[in-house]
Amino acid sequence: MGIEPYYLTESKNRCKERGMDPKTMPKSTKKLTNEQLKQKKATYEEILSIMGFYVMKIIGPLKENYMLIVITDDEGYILDMFGDVSFKSIINNIGITNGVRLCDQEMGTNSVDIALNKKHPVQIIGPGHFHHALHQTACYSVPFYFSESHFLSGTISIMTSIDRHNPYLVPLLSSIVDSIERELLLKKKNDQLNLFHNITINTIRDGVIITNKYGRITEINPFVEELFNRSKEDLLENSIFDLDPFGKYLYDVLENQTIVHDHKIYFDSLDNKTKICLLDALPIYDDNNELIGSFANIRDITEKYNLEKQVILSEKFSAIGKLAAGLAHEIRNPLTSIMGFTHLLKQKYTEDEADEKYINIISEELTSLNEMVSQFVLMAKPSSPEFRLVDIQSLIRDTVKIMRSQAILKNIAIEEKLLDHEVNLLIDSAQIKQVFINLIQNAIEAMERNGTIQIIVKQKNDSVIIDIKDEGKGISEKEMNQILNPFFSTKESGLGLGLSISYRILNNHNAKIDVSSKLGTGTTFTLIFPTV
Repeated sequence: MGIEPYYLTESKNRCKERGMDPKTMPKSTKKLTNEQLKQKKATYEEILSIMGFYVMKIIGPLKENYMLIVITDDEGYILDMFGDVSFKSIINNIGITNGVRLCDQEMGTNSVDIALNKKHPVQIIGPGHFHHALHQTACYSVPFYFSESHFLSGTISIMTSIDRHNPYLVPLLSSIVDSIERELLLKKKNDQLNLFHNITINTIRDGVIITNKYGRITEINPFVEELFNRSKEDLLENSIFDLDPFGKYLYDVLENQTIVHDHKIYFDSLDNKTKICLLDALPIYDDNNELIGSFANIRDITEKYNLEKQVILSEKFSAIGKLAAGLAHEIRNPLTSIMGFTHLLKQKYTEDEADEKYINIISEELTSLNEMVSQFVLMAKPSSPEFRLVDIQSLIRDTVKIMRSQAILKNIAIEEKLLDHEVNLLIDSAQIKQVFINLIQNAIEAMERNGTIQIIVKQKNDSVIIDIKDEGKGISEKEMNQILNPFFSTKESGLGLGLSISYRILNNHNAKIDVSSKLGTGTTFTLIFPTV
């Protein structure tokens, strides 16, 4: 057997000095309550999980291994025991159970207590134990201290029968501890990378889509959820074609390993508004240059695009406004004279019906021309708004009353979906009523017969949003790009000034106008007013 290690002799002497009887069963009065044990195990949860995995890989395949794995904390409290069921039952019967503290003051000489105090691996074979009840067991303990990952320490031990003693079990346990430490460090680094990945992918205001090589979605970020109004759980593992119209581009990336850069894509969102996005996509390769998936970045440039359109439109208005103001001035002076002389002629030639008829036609045409000139002036420089607090919903109701009779002629219903409280805005009621009249008039004219025009009022953050929806034939993308331009009209008899004037009025109110349309479905004009 050789010379007994000094630390075993010292431990046994301490047990004798305390008056412990080696023939009795070891008994501990220091045991964790169920709640304390639960809390301890929660602290060591990750370590216990990884230890259990490694140990079961080693002893799991062995049949009738008669071996028990014991894991303790830094004070020697048993956190978990697993292994051979029959051997575990024997050990439990001598008072060694979960929650018990293995210290030599009560449990006698044991490998756990010595390993913790001496900070090195320990093995105790048979009579090396103080209590005779343990003379038929062989115990091996290795301390661990995972300072870089968890700042937790404790021991991992193997208990088996003396006839199964094997000196290689201590190196085996040391190897397991080293492997567990490497695994914990690797997991810590992976957790940090995952945290960085999640922070990055979940906070950027671009859409991120990652797929495997088969075109199945493996990752998206909240921006994509918002863009498609679908949850991450709903989209993961689905085909990329569920993300139309981006799917076909990702399919091409996977199929032909192409790279997509700044490709502009137009598509209709669920609220029937056109979104404009820039797509970047590329294939993903592993270390062996094998294709493993694809990556896509989606940038929503709708607001930027609309802002650029508004700047261009403002510049157009400025240039055309100056021209229109000059023309209006030059035309109005002689026009006023002509209208005056026509009025005199009308009074003079009252007896001849033919002459009177022609003069009336001239007078009507001059009146129409004067009205057109007035619209030019209004478009060039709308009158300054007289701001007052007005309930916008009352103004909508008043306007609908005016326009309803015209709608009835085409069997068109005007439906109001208003909020159940007043919505007061600082506006010029006459000018905004003119905007409503223009938009409702356009909606009526866009519809053949039958159907419904919806006027919907919503409040969102610091804005009041008003949608005016028709069920007309819709507007093409080409027409959409010109719809607010002066002198552009989709109607044969239109001057193309109504929407231009509406735009100028809204601009003077710091309000915005947006339009979305789908051919065959209808058009929605959205007005966005700042709240008071």
